[in-house]
Amino acid sequence: MKLLKSIAAYFIIAAMIFTNLSVTAFSTQNSYEISLKDFSEDFKELIVKHDKSIGINTRKTTESEENFSEPFLTNRLVVKTYSNEPLSEDCGAIDKVEGYFNWHIMQYDDSQSALAAFNFYREQSYVDYIEYDDIIINNTEESEEGEAELQTTMFSSGESSGHLSWGSANTRSVEANKMISDSMIELPEIVVGVIDTGVELHDFFTKDPENPRILWEPDWEQEHYIDSRPDGGHGTHVAGIIVDNTPSNVKIRPLSTDLFAIPNDESELSFEYEYEDENKNRTIFIIALEILLMLELEVDVINISMGDSAISSEGAKKYSESINDAVNLAVFEKDVPVVVAAGNEYDEAGKYYPGNAENAITVAATDRSNHPILFSNKGTAVDLCAPGGSLFNSDGIYSTVLNNGYAKMSGTSMAAPFVTAAVATLKSLNPNLTVEQIRKRLTSTASKPSNWNKLYSKNFGAGIVNFSGMIEAERSEIPFFTESDESTLEISLKSSDINARIYYTTNGTSPNPVNGTLYRGSIDLSNKNIATIKAIAVADNKLYSLSSEYIVRYTKAMTLYYKHEKQLNVPHGKPVVKWTTDNSEVVSIYSGCMTSEKRGTATVTAKIDSIRSATYEITVKYNWWQWLIIIFLFGWAWY
Repeated sequence: MKLLKSIAAYFIIAAMIFTNLSVTAFSTQNSYEISLKDFSEDFKELIVKHDKSIGINTRKTTESEENFSEPFLTNRLVVKTYSNEPLSEDCGAIDKVEGYFNWHIMQYDDSQSALAAFNFYREQSYVDYIEYDDIIINNTEESEEGEAELQTTMFSSGESSGHLSWGSANTRSVEANKMISDSMIELPEIVVGVIDTGVELHDFFTKDPENPRILWEPDWEQEHYIDSRPDGGHGTHVAGIIVDNTPSNVKIRPLSTDLFAIPNDESELSFEYEYEDENKNRTIFIIALEILLMLELEVDVINISMGDSAISSEGAKKYSESINDAVNLAVFEKDVPVVVAAGNEYDEAGKYYPGNAENAITVAATDRSNHPILFSNKGTAVDLCAPGGSLFNSDGIYSTVLNNGYAKMSGTSMAAPFVTAAVATLKSLNPNLTVEQIRKRLTSTASKPSNWNKLYSKNFGAGIVNFSGMIEAERSEIPFFTESDESTLEISLKSSDINARIYYTTNGTSPNPVNGTLYRGSIDLSNKNIATIKAIAVADNKLYSLSSEYIVRYTKAMTLYYKHEKQLNVPHGKPVVKWTTDNSEVVSIYSGCMTSEKRGTATVTAKIDSIRSATYEITVKYNWWQWLIIIFLFGWAWY
């Protein structure tokens, strides 16, 4: 009996232990979950409290830390489990933040404690992944010469397109934006989240006071989270590229430089870590959390123009699990594309995060001649390219910087926002596209210049982003013409879209709903005022179609040199019934081949049927050497 009681007690204790472990370590229930706002507040307090106190701004690896995977550490771990419940084992953490997205941020007092905790957690079955919250040293801006070329007022960048940089012409965003403007369609607001150094409220973004291009104040309770104080000009430069290459419905949502402030002294707050040459840098988890914060703000696309090495000191390739987690949440659950810079190390992009995040759109850089820039990262992680300036910034990307200035910068940091602008433009026309559909559209329509060799094609993705080609699928269907009889013309569409309307002109000008005639029935071609009919289709929330052309009465003025021949080709695509000339002494005509007989004018007519014709107004004159013959060799008498 005692034996049975002992056995029963054993199973009861085992059941209690198992139940406790299930709750504290293995449960997927999120009864402890807190809001993203509270989680962010707690994390901000943690880094403000601890990162300055451990001297993160200046601390370097010591000999005792040679086994660490990165030279600069925060003594902080990101532990992802299958539950938001607090970890039952904190391994001596001096602070922690838990309760959102199954993330547990564990702060340790020194590197040895952090290493011991790292080794413990990676052996636990309830841990999905664990990583150090390393500092990211931004390597996506190659040159700082742009600051030396700072202009306090915008100067002519030498671009005839009216855009800030040559990158607009190379990506055909000029054509795409004209197509959208000409179509006069109402576009939904598309918000671009710019995770960067902050964005200044530049005059370039507020040229139209009624429609500013930057969302300065969010509808959030914690306004201090999104205050977007400028820091360095990098983020302002990135934002300028996006604004310059998108229609006016696209807005910039910058992330505040107050978001994760680290005190430099008791009164001053600085957003990012200062390291060596005063570059500003974030940590891995700050980037991951910023992606989630952007999703909370309901942005439509995210741009991240920064990155760092993802190779350990032992040479093992890795990537940030937390950044990858955040990108996957954006892509698969929110359908928000995340566009990232490939990096500027002339290396494999797969060695750098966030460029190697599996489902991000990774962008390499090309120069004005459409060659990949020497510094740009490359490889299978690259999806496509975009203009990124030049090797020494002499032909950099011209854009906005601090103090309402303009400057040139170069790097994949500049290339990424061109692709982000393309995504925002595409979502303006078709907000329901999934991330995968957007990626396919970008890569399938990217241009590969003739000067690209096989090595470029292998290492730099699908080619250079092509705005115009990308949005062709958003055009309305092209109308076509049908001749009912010799004098009657019909215009129709192959599809049965009841919302599509056809507008046409009869004088050869490009039609639109303002200057065109709404097609309501057949057109009488016997009207002699009709010359060339052009027609377009206009469908709701679609770009205007390309125009179709039908030539009825064609007229063209031409010059022909004395004693020359020229074959005329009528544009109707129909056989000519009869050729005539009103002055055979000047121009003779036989089967469409005209011969100039002497100086003067003549009218040559090609009659196709009782309605259609082509008329050529011909002027015959001497060229320069014929004049020499006439004047100096008495050609007037014999030539």
